[in-house]
Amino acid sequence: MIDPIKLGPFKGINNRLPATQLVGEEGAFLADAVNVDITAAGTLKRRAGFGLITPLPGAHSLWGDEQAAFVADADTLHRIDPLTLALTPLFTGLASARLSYARINDDVVWTDGDRVRRVTAAGQDRANWLDAPSTAPVPLRVPGGGSIPAGQYRFMVAWAEADGAESPGTYPVALDVQAGDAIQLTGLSTVAPPEAAVLNIFMTEPNGAQFYLAASLLVSVLMPVFELRDLPALSRAPTSWQRATLPGGQIIRGYNGRVLVARGAMLYYTEPYHRGLLDPTKGYIPFDADITLMEPCQNGVYVAAGDTTWWLQGADIAQAEMMPVLPYGAVLGTGCTMPNSNDVWWYSPRGMVIGSQDGLAKNVQEANVITGGAGYGASVVREQGGMRTLITSVFDSAAAVGGDPVTTWAFALETGATARYDKFRLNSFANILGKCYGATGDGVHLLEGDTDAGAAIEAVVDFGSSDFGTSRLKSLATAYLGVQATGDVALRITVNGADQYTYKTRRTDAFTRSQRVDTGRGLRANYLKFELINPGGADFELDRLELTAIPLSRRI
Repeated sequence: MIDPIKLGPFKGINNRLPATQLVGEEGAFLADAVNVDITAAGTLKRRAGFGLITPLPGAHSLWGDEQAAFVADADTLHRIDPLTLALTPLFTGLASARLSYARINDDVVWTDGDRVRRVTAAGQDRANWLDAPSTAPVPLRVPGGGSIPAGQYRFMVAWAEADGAESPGTYPVALDVQAGDAIQLTGLSTVAPPEAAVLNIFMTEPNGAQFYLAASLLVSVLMPVFELRDLPALSRAPTSWQRATLPGGQIIRGYNGRVLVARGAMLYYTEPYHRGLLDPTKGYIPFDADITLMEPCQNGVYVAAGDTTWWLQGADIAQAEMMPVLPYGAVLGTGCTMPNSNDVWWYSPRGMVIGSQDGLAKNVQEANVITGGAGYGASVVREQGGMRTLITSVFDSAAAVGGDPVTTWAFALETGATARYDKFRLNSFANILGKCYGATGDGVHLLEGDTDAGAAIEAVVDFGSSDFGTSRLKSLATAYLGVQATGDVALRITVNGADQYTYKTRRTDAFTRSQRVDTGRGLRANYLKFELINPGGADFELDRLELTAIPLSRRI
């Protein structure tokens, strides 16, 4: 008789070691672990499923926090009631792209690549900031029509909201007049943005350079022509002079009073404590490739572009020191914050990375797991059943918005153990009022339950292969599982890499106990590969596996 092999506790996937060398003194790695979670105690538990809560064909870009939640479909952004999960359409006309969100004080700002908009605390979708009027006014001289002093005047116009938030102005236009003339401003827009309350008209003094407010026209009574017969009382300067509105992009975040947008290879940032305006001459940082990660921490911002991940250190992004921290980039869409922590996480071509608030980026997965890159992804930290798991679904670059992931990684935060989820069709995630949700092409799902929207959750745990310490042929004498299960679990044995045989446990129990597996007496092999499966998708938790073999006299 050969000394038995005792497997457990389990340390997650290790596809760097040979499948014959996964067992060590401190536990056993796994060649693969599909549709299981690895607990803090090192047991293997079949993962939870998901179930449809709110139908929405084409759902994608799910996002939420403790105050608000949103999801998109083909062309519409919807607000989700956090209590009832009912949907309210907010905006129609989305670009065909995944959305990015960020909470900025009481508002949630979002971008679909083409635009930046915001949802107020009252649940109203509005322009993040008013764009300048589409056309500049055309000033005309009216000889002898008034009492305007002689000189050159320059004009521009800007929209303003009821709270005074003012758009950038149009390009200045100039007009020379004689004493006693009047001025007509023609070509004024009579169609105002929904958020605008007034159209502000700015002009200079005669031969002056500084603009001042000359008139505020209510949008409800706008006319295409405005006439100045006398020089009006000029008041304040424009608040958005020589500023531009924040463009849309692939990522939006907030950092120390500024709003940041990654658009292509450019990182744009607003003026301090401003949600929508930037200085077009300096309010940006160029990178040499498209930005795929932009995650702020307490003391800086992580940015990945191309083959480098950077740490932008400093409280003010405009003065930040750029330092490379990793010689590879990140997968777009995978950045997320750690609940109750200042750390951030993301998925890279080499696995999961944790970034500290002080710019220390550490890959916590690549020592054990070869992962590979992806076109984009989505991440969430799920706290459920006493486990904290970082879930990241990854997609190939050709996948449609809202399509199914290539695979989903489940990283146990307490132990660093990795598992995989198969047929986990969720394209985006959100934690809403303490529960974890995900979106698929048919709607919003709660990440709980015993099935994947009615489909069985079939797990496969690959323990690798063993020769039991001898090159001689051997047969399996006994196999015992320390397991609890709600239905059938079975041991699948592969002989010399070819023939497979499946043997169920003699019985199952809802509490952990040793279960025997009766294997075929005709098994003969140098190497035996062992897998645990759950035909029919039964829930289970495996504590240990013990295998005993009987050596035979022959080696071949």
